[in-house]
Amino acid sequence: MYKSKTVRALMVIVLLVVQCSIAFAVSAEAAVRASINADTRQVTIEGQAVAGVTQLTAKVTGPQSEIVNIEQIAIGNDKSYRIEFVLSEYAAEGSYKVYIGGNGINAAESASFTYVKPSTPSPGTPEPSPGTPTPSPGTPEPSPGTPTPSPGTPTPSPGTPTPSPATPKPSPSTPTPSPSAGVIVQGTISETKDDTGKAATKVTVGAEQLKQAAEALKKQGNGAAEFIVEVPADRSVALVSVSAQALADAENAVPGALITVKAGSASYHLPADLIDVAALAKQLGAEAGDVQVTITLEKKSGAEADAIAAVVKAAGGEIVGDVYEFRVTAHAGSNKLELTDFGNRYVTRSLTLPKTVPGQATAVVIDPETGELSFVPARFVQKDGTTTVIMKRTGNSTYAVVSLNKTFADAKGHWAQADIELLASKLLVKGVADNAFAPEQAVTRAEFASLLVRALGLTEQRGEQAFGDVRASDWYAGAVAAASAAGLIEGYEDGSFRPNAVISREELAVLAMRAFDFAGAKASAEQSLQQFADANAIGTWALDGVRRAVSEGILNGMTDSDFAPQEQTSRAQAAVMLKRLVLKLGFMD
Repeated sequence: MYKSKTVRALMVIVLLVVQCSIAFAVSAEAAVRASINADTRQVTIEGQAVAGVTQLTAKVTGPQSEIVNIEQIAIGNDKSYRIEFVLSEYAAEGSYKVYIGGNGINAAESASFTYVKPSTPSPGTPEPSPGTPTPSPGTPEPSPGTPTPSPGTPTPSPGTPTPSPATPKPSPSTPTPSPSAGVIVQGTISETKDDTGKAATKVTVGAEQLKQAAEALKKQGNGAAEFIVEVPADRSVALVSVSAQALADAENAVPGALITVKAGSASYHLPADLIDVAALAKQLGAEAGDVQVTITLEKKSGAEADAIAAVVKAAGGEIVGDVYEFRVTAHAGSNKLELTDFGNRYVTRSLTLPKTVPGQATAVVIDPETGELSFVPARFVQKDGTTTVIMKRTGNSTYAVVSLNKTFADAKGHWAQADIELLASKLLVKGVADNAFAPEQAVTRAEFASLLVRALGLTEQRGEQAFGDVRASDWYAGAVAAASAAGLIEGYEDGSFRPNAVISREELAVLAMRAFDFAGAKASAEQSLQQFADANAIGTWALDGVRRAVSEGILNGMTDSDFAPQEQTSRAQAAVMLKRLVLKLGFMD
């Protein structure tokens, strides 16, 4: 029987709310102890199971009853157990409850622990140079997405004509210290239109303003590297324009420089080193100093918002909060280039919802051409009755939060039902038909490549195929092309991919760890495979992948003593493995 060792649950970019009910029961004889190391956020759960118990399930819920971790473990002869996991860096402070359940147990029991974040010293406010107006010390950093007027915008004195909306309004250039290890950069605010003719509020940031902000960041120390630009939420379209060379200079002055744009309920965080000035200048046929970069945050409204809502409704879901499109463009004169693909670099953006979202929520990206919804790696931070959805993806597009509840008739009562339905509701897995998942059907190479592409939030690619046996008309063609471009899959010596061949467990391990590496995840200490009697049967080409997959807890043995490297993997097993992978990567809570 396939063992699921780590079974966690939570959410993704359109937010999907999944209903999942789990019953737990435990004997009063089995004491449960739970503790947390506040510095490392490592949670330890220990206890002694009663006689007759062979498997336990541990569920941990947070301060607002959201599920933060679920694990299933086998119980050995001594009946003791120990579970360890690391709490999310975004975890809320407060009381966490532990519920233990399993077979042969007939009474409820729980333990609890309290998480308090370690205190950190204030980064310190940089002292302005003599003669420079002192910034207001009490200017708070707005919560992500909270519309605030640009701090420091001058108020006209009595009798001074009020500038018309089209007149640029310069603001003081002194950077304002931000409580979040960054500085608020002041720019020139104006009303304009975007490339599609929509009314927009624009903030233009000059090279000198970025230079002063960089000096303020260096004075802060503590690794401060965030340049924050706030756009007043006067219009549904917010633009921030800055010289590409100024961004490069900011990166040179402050390694790891991050340009954060805040507008309405959305934020966008662009690493400055993603802007290759020389390459952009060459593509635009311009001098490096003439290249401007514009970051656009657009809240969808009217007919566009209605069309997106209709797509979500047709999929059986409902939108939660606002829908935003994020764009980055480079331009010089009349030439323009939109930056849509950042390779293997994940760019963070966030949406703030004015309410608490259940733990089973998820996020999605909307394909502008097809209207198809796809999973987006995301974390959910709940604070003061709001939820901030922190999304990571290697490209730009339109994002939303959705509630969706997907079930399959043939998954009811299956050992992996909860995971299958959760991942289907998050758009990570799909059925073989609307109401059928075929959980025991073997997974093919094409199917698993598609699962990895979805899990990493990659965009399927259209056009010429890398393998001779994959046609553009095949349902998996776009995913196979994306997986090949990302280095997740390789073909055979004859140039084929063999998409319909069943994937073995050792192949699955190798591909899963390539996805792990693509996402830039930090590896755990590797374990040996000596516990498996059939370790010698693992192909030499797959040994490293299998060892790492087992060490990370992404893949287990078929039994305690057998890995079964050449055995097939069922669709249910692949779903459980995929869930462990996205949790390990921090792509789900």
